[in-house]
Amino acid sequence: MNRLKIPAILTAGLLAAVLVAPSALAASANPSPPPASPAGSKPSNTVQGPAAPGSAGPLLAEAQQVFQTMTQTQYTHKYTINPTGGIYYWDCVGFTNWALKQATPNAYAAFHTQMNVPTNASGHVALWAQFLKGTPGPAWNAVPTVASLTGGELMIIPGEILLNGQVQYGSVKGGVSYPGHAVIIAGPPLMLSDGSYAVFVYDSTAVPGHGQYDSRYTDPRALPMAGTTNKYSGTGYGTMRLTVNSTGAPAAVYWSAANKSPIMFHNQVVVPVLARPLN
Repeated sequence: MNRLKIPAILTAGLLAAVLVAPSALAASANPSPPPASPAGSKPSNTVQGPAAPGSAGPLLAEAQQVFQTMTQTQYTHKYTINPTGGIYYWDCVGFTNWALKQATPNAYAAFHTQMNVPTNASGHVALWAQFLKGTPGPAWNAVPTVASLTGGELMIIPGEILLNGQVQYGSVKGGVSYPGHAVIIAGPPLMLSDGSYAVFVYDSTAVPGHGQYDSRYTDPRALPMAGTTNKYSGTGYGTMRLTVNSTGAPAAVYWSAANKSPIMFHNQVVVPVLARPLN
């Protein structure tokens, strides 16, 4: 059986975590990204994509707000969301779904209505991809090219459900789940020496890995997952890499600018989906 070829995306079944007192973490300064790398840099683990201000889009502003005010974060499929206490325990879709609901409620509602996903559920990543590839409505703008990213867009890396060898979208009883990933684009793309692009992102992930400057490496608020030896999980930022086809549309996505192989399912390259929520 083929598995997702990046360690940061895990399947369900994680144990609930024991909360750490927020006061123990609040005194630490939040990490901040270094300056962007020069255009034309060689893909490497030290490449840093440019950061955009929150004014670039409401979704980005919400992601920045969560990051700046959180006191604890952890990657888990059992959510604990307490904005007053700054506690955010969730997975990638939990984070992006929450940010959409707060920042662009019409865009959030369009997905849940059209895809028949309860508003108290985050929905499968593949459903997000299916929705954004279709006609998501006036609360969304398609982003046809990587070069047109500005910050504040949603990037979905599709997941699948297999049942009797057939690809299904959404939860299928008896199926084998392959999770995807969801991130919030946090800045404009930086063209690298090979024609690919470095892109700064916010996400919630199981382990850091979006380059050397992934915030979770140095952020004491990012807690290990319960019952594992993985360190520094949850919400943070880092730099991923995208390649494009002849029209400039995304062709593949890499977990970091240093990765040689793109994210794949079933030995097939996964094509990410980009869209901008408006309101």
